[in-house]
Amino acid sequence: MIASALMAAVLIAAPDGPQDGLIVDRGRLDRRTPLPDAAQAPAATMEPAASADAPVAPFVLRAVDIRTPPVVAEDIQRAVDPFIGQTLDNEGLARLRATVSAALSRRAALPIVAIDTRESANGVLRITAAPGKVGRVAIYGDIKPDVELMRGYAGRLAAEAPLTRETAERYLSLIADIPGAKTTLESVPSATPGATDLGFDVDFTRWVVETDINNRGSQALGRTQVTGAVTLNGGFRMGDQTRLAVTVPTDPERFQFVSLSHRQPIGSDGMAVSLAAGRLRTRLDGLDGDATTLSAVVSWPMIRSYRRNLVLSAGLDGLNSDNAVFGNLVATEKVRALRGSAAFGQIMTNATLNASATLSRGIDGLGAEVDAFTDADFTKFNGRIDAARAFGRTMRLSGAVAVQYSDDRTPTAELFSLGGTDFGRGFGSGLLVGDSG
Repeated sequence: MIASALMAAVLIAAPDGPQDGLIVDRGRLDRRTPLPDAAQAPAATMEPAASADAPVAPFVLRAVDIRTPPVVAEDIQRAVDPFIGQTLDNEGLARLRATVSAALSRRAALPIVAIDTRESANGVLRITAAPGKVGRVAIYGDIKPDVELMRGYAGRLAAEAPLTRETAERYLSLIADIPGAKTTLESVPSATPGATDLGFDVDFTRWVVETDINNRGSQALGRTQVTGAVTLNGGFRMGDQTRLAVTVPTDPERFQFVSLSHRQPIGSDGMAVSLAAGRLRTRLDGLDGDATTLSAVVSWPMIRSYRRNLVLSAGLDGLNSDNAVFGNLVATEKVRALRGSAAFGQIMTNATLNASATLSRGIDGLGAEVDAFTDADFTKFNGRIDAARAFGRTMRLSGAVAVQYSDDRTPTAELFSLGGTDFGRGFGSGLLVGDSG
């Protein structure tokens, strides 16, 4: 077993990229499992416009008649109690309405609050508060791609009445997760009683070009590596994403790595399938090597909200290597593996916590070939915890713990490595590797 911990006070967050030790394992489930941005939501929200109130003479509030569903009655009562005995005018009534709306929004996504002031001269108000629902939905703006996926998510919002906060956060977050789509949410009162109409204004980015320079590569393949990538969003329909990436060192003769991936959504509940292929060519001291990777992963966000996420994934991947260099090791092997993972993320007031666990099982079949000192049907466990705590606006304490355990002799491409971006930043990628112990 190899375990590693790193704790340091830093001014920036830990990198979000995968462990870069062996190149061919980038994006694999047993490395860092990506999570969606827990705080991500549509770019802007406009609350339903409140109707103008007639001027009300100042009065002392002595009693409130609350009419609301029993499940939220106590929450509303606690919100109203501090106002008893206060002198209220129109401004005070606006504060009372906002307070009641905030209390109701802890459970309901679109709270409807009405205040009857006809008995205000006697110090009595009647408050009607109820969870709201979605009326009509409109999608407009840059909608050249097929918008069926966004329409499916919006349909989930409209199908629930009343609309709970949990459901609203889930599907508004999934809308914000659509690759290339920047969405502004607009809301207006609906002609349907107790409902709010929603509008999604879409600004779609089809092409994205990225470059990255990393000086923490392996000593054998080159410490400084350059990656260029081109991403196509919505190539077939809204929600899919295709990415082509090329990585080479400053001495391109040492290696070239090309990867192509495609992500396709399934249904309207956040599930997606991702397919990826990679080709690595290495040349070290006159030894030519190459490796080919293929993978398929299905993922589903069991929990998706603004502050908490839980993503479940399962996948099958394969590697064919012929004298390819992984880190500082040379391998000739054909590996097949099934993997299952769970990744959890939580955002707190001044802290974040991410954790993931992956179980991998090698397949002694499907063309797998390893040497006599390696187990093709290996089993291994990978776990990782990342945490960060902010102190003021300029200081953050962050730490990460990663572990891999196997009681088998794992193939070279399955080894856990130290060095590089995540652990051992002062050393090159793949400086130290291991599988059990």
